[in-house]
Amino acid sequence: MILKDMSMLISSSLILMV
Repeated sequence: MILKDMSMLISSSLILMV
């Protein structure tokens, strides 16, 4: 699902930003 991919991308981005 697209929503799932978006969640994965957002989570990855947050982890990288930290």
